[in-house]
Amino acid sequence: DGASTVDLKPACGIGSYRAGDGNGLITGISVGGQGSFVYDGLVTSFDRWLTPHALKQRRFRFVSDNTVGPEGDIRAFVLASYPTTQNATNVHLTNCALSLGCVSTTDGDQPIVCSCVQACLSEKVSWIIVLDGALSLIRIVGTCDGSSGSINLDMDIVSGIQLELGFPNTTPAPTGGPTKEPTKNPTPIPTT
Repeated sequence: DGASTVDLKPACGIGSYRAGDGNGLITGISVGGQGSFVYDGLVTSFDRWLTPHALKQRRFRFVSDNTVGPEGDIRAFVLASYPTTQNATNVHLTNCALSLGCVSTTDGDQPIVCSCVQACLSEKVSWIIVLDGALSLIRIVGTCDGSSGSINLDMDIVSGIQLELGFPNTTPAPTGGPTKEPTKNPTPIPTT
């Protein structure tokens, strides 16, 4: 699905008097191809006393297996913090372009023209929508189970987003309509 995660753990705390107490989970997705985080090396620098190689920083970056061309790519990242005493927070990112109503194009410009990334974090599902190269909307569209990633979309909200952004309504119409057409001459109601 193009999503990848990196879990950041503290090497130290704030100064020498406190241990590290927070972790960070970064989840990323590339709409244009399979994405992943890769280790990008160690960077060292002088400290304030000009001691060489005293400060160390490990870098990572997000890459995609596809070369990004003029069609562009849409990438989304979520940083979720959690205490060192708890398990990592679950974050699920998926492509929701078809659920939104984005139509595949033949000239290769799909990601930048119309994209939707669905983010499940804790118990909320949000859609992040990019249209014509600009961030157009971020909205909560339902609920989810953070551990499994199963979602429950609020179809009224989805229909409202589709209407607001000018998409044809792809959600099913309600089925609770009348079963017979009304007549011009209704039968009178008997009175007792």
